[in-house]
Amino acid sequence: MTDKPAPVGDTAAPPAPAAPPLPPLRIVDAGAEPSAPSGKAVQIDMSALEKVCAEVALPAPPDLTLLPAEQAQVIHDRIAAVVKQRTAEAYGRLGHVYRFLATGPKALGPALQCYETAACIDPRAFEWFYHQGTVLFAQGSHDQAAAAFRKAAELNPDFAMTHARLGELCLAGQKPEQAKPHFERHIELQPGKAYGYLGMAVACMQSGDATAALEPLQHAIRLQPQDRTAHELLSNVYARIGDEQHTAEERTLAKSVSASMRVEQPGFLERAVWSDLSRPIIEGRIAAMISAGQLQDAAILCESLLERSPEDGQLLLQLSKLYMPLGAPRTAVVCAQAVLKLDPGNALAHTLTAEAMLGMGELDEALGAANDALENDPGLIRAHYARVNILVALEHFDNAELALRRITELEPDHAGHWLMLANFLLSRKQESEADGCFQRVLELDPSDPPSSVESLHACLALGRISAMYNDLDEAAEQFRQALRIAPGNDRALGGLGFVLTRQGKHDEALALFRDAVKTNPNSAFAHGVLADALIRRGATEEALPILEQAVRLDPNNGLFLIRLGELLTAAGGRDLEAMTHLQTGLRFNPRHAWGHYVLGVLFQRNGDTNAAKVAWDRALQVSPRLLEAYEAYVRVVLQDQDFVAAEVLLRDGLQQMPDAASLADCLAWLLATCHDPNRRNGEEAVRWAKQACGQADNTRPEYLDTLAAAYAEAGRFDEAVKSEKEAIKRANATNRADLAETYQTRLKLFESGAPYHEARGKRQ
Repeated sequence: MTDKPAPVGDTAAPPAPAAPPLPPLRIVDAGAEPSAPSGKAVQIDMSALEKVCAEVALPAPPDLTLLPAEQAQVIHDRIAAVVKQRTAEAYGRLGHVYRFLATGPKALGPALQCYETAACIDPRAFEWFYHQGTVLFAQGSHDQAAAAFRKAAELNPDFAMTHARLGELCLAGQKPEQAKPHFERHIELQPGKAYGYLGMAVACMQSGDATAALEPLQHAIRLQPQDRTAHELLSNVYARIGDEQHTAEERTLAKSVSASMRVEQPGFLERAVWSDLSRPIIEGRIAAMISAGQLQDAAILCESLLERSPEDGQLLLQLSKLYMPLGAPRTAVVCAQAVLKLDPGNALAHTLTAEAMLGMGELDEALGAANDALENDPGLIRAHYARVNILVALEHFDNAELALRRITELEPDHAGHWLMLANFLLSRKQESEADGCFQRVLELDPSDPPSSVESLHACLALGRISAMYNDLDEAAEQFRQALRIAPGNDRALGGLGFVLTRQGKHDEALALFRDAVKTNPNSAFAHGVLADALIRRGATEEALPILEQAVRLDPNNGLFLIRLGELLTAAGGRDLEAMTHLQTGLRFNPRHAWGHYVLGVLFQRNGDTNAAKVAWDRALQVSPRLLEAYEAYVRVVLQDQDFVAAEVLLRDGLQQMPDAASLADCLAWLLATCHDPNRRNGEEAVRWAKQACGQADNTRPEYLDTLAAAYAEAGRFDEAVKSEKEAIKRANATNRADLAETYQTRLKLFESGAPYHEARGKRQ
């Protein structure tokens, strides 16, 4: 079954009085008229035209004298067809034109009125009710849209898209169970199309049954493996059911495949409209769609024009440009190569090929295409930038820098090029050279003081560089200059707040962070820096909801997710939520050692010591000097009585951090008291214990107790007794009666000439 509508004959309207003659439309040279960018102006008697439209039950037309000549002409021609024919088809085609030219839902009223009249003339034709439903859906009139779609389905139950629309309406109304039968019917009518399966999956997820969504999503991907939405939905399903491996795989696939195709591919609506519209009108619509970010629809319209002119190089170039952001680089290459067949020296086509090859990871071929572009047009800046990006991907950073400098030579007065070079140098840790480029950006700003967007970015970067070199006054001035350019800028407020914090002006800094959130309520960065400042001040309860909002605003920010996980871990009672945030954050930011450490703490707290060890292993791989990870890891392996692993960890830690007193004390205790005689070594224990005590100025009773046990294991009981008495003295001085009591027991043991050994490897 296909979506081709059943043929409907043009049913004439009942006899009606003849309408007055249609006023003629004249297109003249516009001269300098600003309302006629095409160079042509429209002349027509609008009062007479409105009177004619009223006579034939048409909505009042827009003022044709204010429209581009091409649009005015097609509307006039369609109105003339209605006046002459009075058929449902004539009214419907005018409705299509109004619908196509509408700039938003509010402008769809005339189209709806035309469709309603068409339905009155030919109530047996389902398409007029279907088009009414589509317009009403776009206008937000869901109940009326549903009624129109139900009527269309009654007249033609085999048109799959009607059932899809009814399913969408149910989902929009949060009625997933009612949506499922409609998507089932779509699947029955079009089993080879992915859309019905996608709708069914969304309905299952909306009803809370993520597992049931797996099968339809997997089926959709089998039918359309390059559909980004399907992979994104499947990753969400796997995340809900806790399958981390498949979640990560699907997210990776979603990034590598095309954006989803439009639900309704070009059908009878588009074909009817395109036959009426001239190329300039469609090109204008394409430009508007691109400006609004409707790239998929723009590509479809480009393809329609290409059907008329299959060897039009400009259309092929436009399609190649569109396919890249739509995630279809291979198709972009096909279009660019078609241009090169027509014009082998087209530098832009070579450049687009290079960009698409880069997107596919075919770097050598990409570099060759970029070089071909520059050979044909050495001054093509886009080709130079494509070459820079390819060289960076190849890690040929020196050549990339030379290529960027070449761009600044070609256009030395273009601030944007200097900004790109500056940011590249900054990423390469060449702060001094970057500083000079940022200063050049400010010099090129014609306003005094600087006010351009490029100057704003330069001031922000110069502020960060100055803060990095501890020139806090200069950093503050740069951030204030950024605020003069863009008052309320979240990055400038945040940067100035950080500088004030380092200057000890904590209250002023906090006020700035609060201003950043107030001025930029949708800025995740502003919420993040405010939460961070509150955490540093110990106001964690206030910080928590602010950090949660930062995560909602930027759910892919690994740092915010990790911080939120840390905060929830410290708060307690929300371990599962904390674990989820940490795991998600670490997928985005896998080299965050502290995040791995905190995740290990959570695993241990919830009884999964094996997972805790894995987390701490990862933390230490990233940061081999993370003392807390060593301490936590050693405690766990000692509890497991894995003394070999404990000793290896302690020695590794001390190799990384020779001054870590806690690790030296723990190793000394293990060597002195372990119940496994193969692990004991009294003299080495004394050396490590002395090191720990010395680093603590002999004030820690625990370390003095370890030293006493080490002396005893080495047979030096007089020194053991002396050290234990000092430990007791220090414990009493710090009101640690529990320690003093334990040490008294050990003192008696040492006085009797016996060492102390742990029974189960656990310090008593």
